[in-house]
Amino acid sequence: MRIKIDSTQIKHTMKKNLLLSIILLIISFLPFFILGEQSWIQIHDNLDSEFIYLHLLKESNNLFSLDGSGIVPQVFNGLSVNYFHSEFSFIRVLFYIFPSFWAYIINSFLIRLVGVVGMYLLISSYFKDIKIPTVLIVLIPLSFGLLPVYSLYGISVMGQPILLWSFLNLKSNTKVYV
Repeated sequence: MRIKIDSTQIKHTMKKNLLLSIILLIISFLPFFILGEQSWIQIHDNLDSEFIYLHLLKESNNLFSLDGSGIVPQVFNGLSVNYFHSEFSFIRVLFYIFPSFWAYIINSFLIRLVGVVGMYLLISSYFKDIKIPTVLIVLIPLSFGLLPVYSLYGISVMGQPILLWSFLNLKSNTKVYV
């Protein structure tokens, strides 16, 4: 007796598992949205003062100062914007659009979302031969996405699974259609 497996049913199940992981990630961010600026953020993520530098650049209207003549008076009695990280980063756009706290939270969520999706793609594409229970297919990407990382520096850690997935697709000449 052979069991016929429908590929559309498999894709639907995969999308459902990914959606469940993303919903659980959103639930983990609910305290920030409910409590707002009264919520607790891990201190180790902000000890290097990158957050405060972005906030001060925003307050001094030097967030996108390309000429280098801008000065942030609150840092070392006036520090030139040449000594801060590049103006060409996504986090600066978020700081420009949103208040500083919400820019930090949205950036952290988006980076973790990339981590969850990347880990899910990696597991679902290259570990098909191993019979992984559905619960683990949901929890492994979620647990990876909830790792404590320095989200202000971008997707350096959270982007590794999607980078590996991309390289493995290139190596195996896999065409991906979304």
